[in-house]
Amino acid sequence: MPHSQDVVILASERASFSNFDSFAQPASFATDVIDSVAARIGVLDENDCFIAVNRAWKERSAAQGMPEGYPIGARLHDIIGKTPRRYARLLERGYLAVMEGRRNEFSCAYPVPTRGEDDWFKQSFTRMVGDGPARYIVVIHSVQEIKRAERRLRALNGHLLGARALAAKASRAKSVFLGMMSHEMRTPLNGVLGMAQVMALGELPSGQRRNLDVIQRSGRVLLGLLTDLLELSRLEAGDVALEDGVIDTGHVADHARACCQDLLEGKDVVVNVSVTQDAAGPWTGDEKAVRQVLQALLSNAAKFTEQGEIDVRLNYLNQCLVLRVQDTGIGIPVAKLDAIFESCVQADGSTTRRHDGSGLGLAICRNLVALMGGEIEVESIVQVGTVFTVTIPTRLAPLPSAEPSRTLQASRDRT
Repeated sequence: MPHSQDVVILASERASFSNFDSFAQPASFATDVIDSVAARIGVLDENDCFIAVNRAWKERSAAQGMPEGYPIGARLHDIIGKTPRRYARLLERGYLAVMEGRRNEFSCAYPVPTRGEDDWFKQSFTRMVGDGPARYIVVIHSVQEIKRAERRLRALNGHLLGARALAAKASRAKSVFLGMMSHEMRTPLNGVLGMAQVMALGELPSGQRRNLDVIQRSGRVLLGLLTDLLELSRLEAGDVALEDGVIDTGHVADHARACCQDLLEGKDVVVNVSVTQDAAGPWTGDEKAVRQVLQALLSNAAKFTEQGEIDVRLNYLNQCLVLRVQDTGIGIPVAKLDAIFESCVQADGSTTRRHDGSGLGLAICRNLVALMGGEIEVESIVQVGTVFTVTIPTRLAPLPSAEPSRTLQASRDRT
């Protein structure tokens, strides 16, 4: 009779049940409980012989054509010998360790070959604690459903890994394609903008000059879009390498101020840029990448802030350079906060028509910050404003060595 339930058995020395039928109340209740268990349970004496088994074991033995009363009087070694050889050796070593007192318990799962799918069982062997002669409990129960679930899980994991590899391959192919196309489109566009600049140097009627200005502005917007596409594709393809240089926070702050002047032209917005004393540096890292991240955050703040202020603050905290950009713009709904770092996403679809931009800037920010080993976070309240915080791990850059100067001075003294 097949059984498929897993069981945990707790035993004591007084429950040796060498004769189940002779148990008196309340011991008879324990006997009934053990007999109702689907697992096979047996008790062995100090000579490795069975002295009692439960009903499940008796029924299993009868179904296998064993003589009545089996396996009472039989040795555990006889049962082990019927398991596959490699598992039989493992079981025998485990049982011997328990009987010699080197272990308190031992368990092992093993297959039993059948015509179809192998049946899996688990044997547990435990030494009963207490006074008197040594007693051991052996429990055998089916783990077939567990093994089937493991096989299904392995198959599912294999499918998921395959799908993940295909997705990564497709993503890389997309990035390579975008990078190639944006690069190929930049070349003729630069030619158009170059010729437009040449034409602007000549004498033109006012109407034609206005038309030329439209061409130049539109061309610069398209060039910026292609540049962002190329940068994002290179980041996603893993083709961007950071420079092992020095970050001068003073230069970064000056760059931020210069960006704001161009981005906020014609807007009633005040910009505050500050660097705390702790962030004076210099710091190790890629200053160009830091500038690019800050410029993208400022561009985003300027785009969605019509009036009020933008506050840019650089400080150093917990071995990280911290960039904080806060604005008083339209804000971002909470439900959209996680999506704004995805490519070509803005907080609201309607803002695409009211505000320029491709939605690539924050995606580039996220990838650059991750490449530098940092993190980017955003907090926002609709119609109040937004705060972006970037943390970049860094350390103080070593001061330039004075040795070359001393060598140069010594050379001058000799001459």
